[in-house]
Amino acid sequence: MIGVGENRHEKIFKLDDGSRMKILVTAWADFRGVEYNYSVYTSAYKKRSWNDAVDRSLTSFREMSVTERTKEVLKQQIKVAGRDRMMEVALELWNNLKPKAP
Repeated sequence: MIGVGENRHEKIFKLDDGSRMKILVTAWADFRGVEYNYSVYTSAYKKRSWNDAVDRSLTSFREMSVTERTKEVLKQQIKVAGRDRMMEVALELWNNLKPKAP
């Protein structure tokens, strides 16, 4: 079972243009197995604030069903962060969750 507090992992990537990107992965377990939730944030060069990488203000976004909205969010996150970076952070989380050998 995944314990509380140890089921999140984030990593900050510095991009070529000097901006930063933070990927946060949360994992939880239920009867279906382990599920992951991704959040992607960006920060402009020499800025402290983080902005969500997904634009949820579009009218078409608000008109979607919950399932369509979830798929669209993941699609936009992959477009911004890249599948490889997102999997890298998820694998780091998974390695942190694995039981340690005595």
